[in-house]
Amino acid sequence: AYYKRRGSSRGGGLAPTNLLVLCCAACCETAKVPSRPLSSAPRASALKGACVLTDVDDTIKSSGGWLLSGIALGGVDTSYSRGAYYPGVFQFQLELSMHGLSPEQVPHDIAILTARAVELLSFLEIKPDSKLCQKFRSAAKASAAPAAHCWGVGDVLYGSVQEWVYQERKGWRKIENFKKLRERRCASGVSPGGWIFIGDNGWSERDEEAVAGISASAGDALIAAFFHVVSDDRSAPPQLPDDRILGSTPVHYFRTYPGAARWAAQIGLLGPEALLRVAEQAERDAGADPANLQPGGSNEEFLLADIVDAARRGDAARHVDELGTAAATRVVGRVRQRDRLHGHRRG
Repeated sequence: AYYKRRGSSRGGGLAPTNLLVLCCAACCETAKVPSRPLSSAPRASALKGACVLTDVDDTIKSSGGWLLSGIALGGVDTSYSRGAYYPGVFQFQLELSMHGLSPEQVPHDIAILTARAVELLSFLEIKPDSKLCQKFRSAAKASAAPAAHCWGVGDVLYGSVQEWVYQERKGWRKIENFKKLRERRCASGVSPGGWIFIGDNGWSERDEEAVAGISASAGDALIAAFFHVVSDDRSAPPQLPDDRILGSTPVHYFRTYPGAARWAAQIGLLGPEALLRVAEQAERDAGADPANLQPGGSNEEFLLADIVDAARRGDAARHVDELGTAAATRVVGRVRQRDRLHGHRRG
């Protein structure tokens, strides 16, 4: 396991709720909560059956920041190696799709809005048997809700070579593809109750432009947007922009998926159980990718802090929760172990 498990398991005794608060205060800073109220919270809480719109490169997995003659090959993120999946991403998208549904209700499949060129599908097509689609299905099959087991990737809408060469067109392409998707879903009789966008703020993908245009087209039906914060600067982690409103849509910027889940819970898009599941899955995912989450590195620092905070918030919402307490205890133990090691090296 990525974090050393100390004693307690899911079948063990319950720890006091305030242990999480004390641990978090001692070991990490919690992310700042936006002080302004979000007008979307009431309709988010009442949402039944959202469809997640997602980008792929630098949103689900890292592009590695590869360039060809100055043109980004999928994105700009240099914090993870090319092709690495971000911890917790599949669980987060599943939980958003399931929110507000009963265990018997089938969630809407996600829709992918990507700038990958349709002319290059022989190399870039997202096929049902691709690793990406398999990971979505694996997350669904692990769900306790039987109706979620058939959830996964639905529509995939591509760009063209023009967007690859003239990258300023990518935002426009995603807006047009959303309009096609909405018409397709309406014609099929399976329109969702709303849409949730997940993308990144990299300069090459134009996801912020896409959300502004989709919000203008869909209005309040675009309930929220999440932007993974990425950068091609290898010298320092990117700074988190302030959350804001694009059109009529509240937008949240995040570094990790437990951090995104924390904000989703704040505005009513996730419950405390779902928040804890995202944190726990991110921990497991991190254990499978030690190359990108090295002890003492910024990726580990950000993920540790957000997992602990998500577990604390989920636990506080449920009063006492064994899963959240155990996850936070493991993470805090890891932080302390690392700090002792670093202190010894400095001495």
